[in-house]
Amino acid sequence: MPNAQWRGHDRRSTLPPNWEAVRIVVLTRDNYVCYECSGYATHVDHVKNAASGGTDEFDNLKAMCEPCHRVKSSAEGGRAKAAKQGRRQRPPERHPGLR
Repeated sequence: MPNAQWRGHDRRSTLPPNWEAVRIVVLTRDNYVCYECSGYATHVDHVKNAASGGTDEFDNLKAMCEPCHRVKSSAEGGRAKAAKQGRRQRPPERHPGLR
């Protein structure tokens, strides 16, 4: 199921061209064990995401299972969306009778 928080975002276009090889190295290094729940990992997560200044270096990559990765990514997307909406709001207008 697609992650609603990331709808319209093309994350793959920002990954390095050798991402599949990097992914296999990280999963193998971490023995296909999710660093959140110790379940079977099939995803690779950026511990510090790119929007927060994270890199594709191996020390910033950890193996994760699909459910844990979905929850973490959804939370990150939700926080980014909330921050963006907060910046777009106009300041509240004063009530005309309270001048």
